[in-house]
Amino acid sequence: MKRTSVMAAILTGQERQFWIHPELVGACLHMLRWQNETGSVLTFQFVYGTTPVDAARNKAVETFLASDAEWLLQIDNDVVPSLILNVFQDIGDRKIVAFPYPLAWFGGDIVFALATVRGGHTYELHRGMKQGWSEVDVAGTGCFMVHRDVFLALDQPWFTCTPQCFHKGLYSGEDFNFCEKAKAKGFQTWTHSGFPCKHFRTVDLMQMMQLLPDAITKYWTALSEHIGQRAPTSLDLGVDFFNKGEPSK
Repeated sequence: MKRTSVMAAILTGQERQFWIHPELVGACLHMLRWQNETGSVLTFQFVYGTTPVDAARNKAVETFLASDAEWLLQIDNDVVPSLILNVFQDIGDRKIVAFPYPLAWFGGDIVFALATVRGGHTYELHRGMKQGWSEVDVAGTGCFMVHRDVFLALDQPWFTCTPQCFHKGLYSGEDFNFCEKAKAKGFQTWTHSGFPCKHFRTVDLMQMMQLLPDAITKYWTALSEHIGQRAPTSLDLGVDFFNKGEPSK
């Protein structure tokens, strides 16, 4: 395998109170092992507390371009990659690699952060992928590796959230926007089924304690309207979980 140099940027933004998932720490240690085994150069940068997310990604790119690294690997703090740097064994001349990870989409659907452009700033997210390498129109940047040549070919800012990011309630964001700008410059976005990543969703338990009673009330009201009659509650079973009495209609 050809030796290369990678800067891994760990983005610890406002989401999930700036924490790094413990398994991500282990993944970073595996990357260091890759460095030792291949003779490549691996450096880390931590983008801590920079918001919004497009500003954080642009900050990561600025630091990367000031270095001698050939590749920028961005990893969000809630994404845990597999042995992704082994992708260099078969990367060829690809310049953008989006490592696949699941995404909780609207309506509770679980899909991959990979999508096909359907026009008019609308996207169809993928529920599966081809084996091995496959080209995609756009992808999420939760675990995303880009060659230096791509950033040098694009105008700044590299990552931007535009008004179209919230078209028809479908959030696309700075990630899809970046892929489309890169494609316009001749760079394809690729993914590989052999390097899936975990994607964790976490919550503040204190916040959940505060929000749960109201959420249950809204669910009870919607269920009652759907069935056309009063839905049973926990109080009907003699249990008042929140000491608040029956949900109000």
